[in-house]
Amino acid sequence: MFGLVQADIGASLLNIPTTVPIQGLRDSLLRVIHDGERCNLQAQSGEVSYLMQLMPYRNTDNEILGVIITLTDISELTAIRQAAESSLQEFECLADMLEQAVWKRDHSLTRFLYISARVEPLVGWNASEICSMASLLDSAILPADRGSVMAARASGKGGWDVTYRITRRDGEIRTFREVAIRLDEGTNEGTVVGTFTDITDQHILLQRNQFLADGICTMIKAENQPVALLDASLCVMFINESFAKCLHTPSPELQGRPLDEVAQALILYPESLPQEKPSSERLRSVAAQVMESNQPQQGLSVRFLEAVGQTSRFTIDVLPINDSQGIRGVLLKLSPEEG
Repeated sequence: MFGLVQADIGASLLNIPTTVPIQGLRDSLLRVIHDGERCNLQAQSGEVSYLMQLMPYRNTDNEILGVIITLTDISELTAIRQAAESSLQEFECLADMLEQAVWKRDHSLTRFLYISARVEPLVGWNASEICSMASLLDSAILPADRGSVMAARASGKGGWDVTYRITRRDGEIRTFREVAIRLDEGTNEGTVVGTFTDITDQHILLQRNQFLADGICTMIKAENQPVALLDASLCVMFINESFAKCLHTPSPELQGRPLDEVAQALILYPESLPQEKPSSERLRSVAAQVMESNQPQQGLSVRFLEAVGQTSRFTIDVLPINDSQGIRGVLLKLSPEEG
């Protein structure tokens, strides 16, 4: 590194040219000589890197007579560290682009080892605050939800998936989903990695849809009129007993079945129409058209086969279900045909 030769003995080290520039060598030498402190310098040029360690050279009376310098080639270690730092920077950039916050905690969950910057817009506290005070997030969990969170985390399995509510820094209550995986499980050196996602809007929508579904099912059950509810794929989501009796099949056996299978026992009229397809397929086609156009078709004549030569006459209304959230389906209502 210094390219020393025999003739350099006795010359000032600062006047000897080096193959790699050394920043701060003069100040470091003076500090070691005057204060007796050890210090380290790193000299780097391109792919070559050295660690320079400086320590005082003392006599038997502990007087400082000079400086001892050791050099270690750390080029390979430096390259590994730089590659790791580059990978970490790329990971952090990717993590910050995600909707959810990415985090890493110690095995006991008492410390955050890393959490992405995405956490700040989610909860109001920044990554530095959370890493310096790991209890910050856990203490923000609503008391009513803490029991289920603790139970999920202590389940002893390889990870967990738990939903809970948090009071943000600004006082707003939001719903979050925490998904975690334990690494090197069972050891004190193990860590836990996971994500933290705000699912408040999805949670509200799910509750709303469940409320609507429960309400529709309650109304259908209460209806004396035969009614069936079909999903977007035109399979039976719910069918009441009145409709099931027309099909001579218990209602539980009809749940989840496609419309064209359920409607095998009916004949779609008027009979003057060419019967190019089975009535069940034609009814499915009508239902699909209604759902697509969001326009009902009412008063279609239909007959159910009762026995040889006997039929029951009804009219069928095919009504669309298509709300602002994209929930789509079809409601079938049967009415006895007059006359």
